[in-house]
Amino acid sequence: MNNVEIISNIIYLENQSDPSLPLHMFSYNIEIENKLDDSIQLLNRHWEITDGNGVMNIVNGKGVVGLQPIIEQNEKFSYSSFCPIPTEFGIMNGWYEMKTSSGMSFKANIPTINLFTPTSKKN
Repeated sequence: MNNVEIISNIIYLENQSDPSLPLHMFSYNIEIENKLDDSIQLLNRHWEITDGNGVMNIVNGKGVVGLQPIIEQNEKFSYSSFCPIPTEFGIMNGWYEMKTSSGMSFKANIPTINLFTPTSKKN
C-alpha cells in the first residue's frame, strides 16, 4: 500500500564485527510514515535477509522491538535494530502486516535494504 512510506538507514558497525568469525554487524533505522486517512497498527514483521553467498534467513515476529505501535494519520514511527550476516554484503527486504483502526488489514512492503561494508566491492 503506497500510503505508508518506509525509509531505511543502515550503518556498518565495524567495532562489533569480526570478519575472522565471519561476522559483519549492521545497525538499521526504519521510519514508517502513515499517509492514510486512518490510524494504523503494525502487527507483525517479515524479513528476508540474504547474505553474499545467497543464503536466506527468514525472520517473522510480532511487531518490532517488542512493540506493536499505533501510528496516527500523518504521523511517523521510527525504530532501530541490528542485522548480523557472515559476508561483507547482503540484502534485507520484507513487509509489515498492518491494520487500520477501521479493521482493514494489509501488508506494507519494505524497500530492499543493501548491506555492505566500507571495504566490500559494490558491483
